[in-house]
Amino acid sequence: MAKKPEIKYKAIARTEPTQQDPQPAQDIIESRGVGLKKSEWAFIETAAAELNLTTHGLAVYLLRYGLKEYKAGKIKTKTQTTLDL
Repeated sequence: MAKKPEIKYKAIARTEPTQQDPQPAQDIIESRGVGLKKSEWAFIETAAAELNLTTHGLAVYLLRYGLKEYKAGKIKTKTQTTLDL
């Protein structure tokens, strides 16, 4: 059986700002609920188990990664203006 690569996860451990992602010193972690479909949570749970991470840790990593990509302009959203009468 192939050996799984060791993953060093730092998404939760790092609370201090870095040069890559500067944050004000007063920018503390705030917990909020995120609603996803059951199938999406199941996928995250499966992926977390495969990567030897917690479900919460992987969800935090994915959300922070998405925010970083969005800030860098790599994620574009489509909007549609509607008029409710």
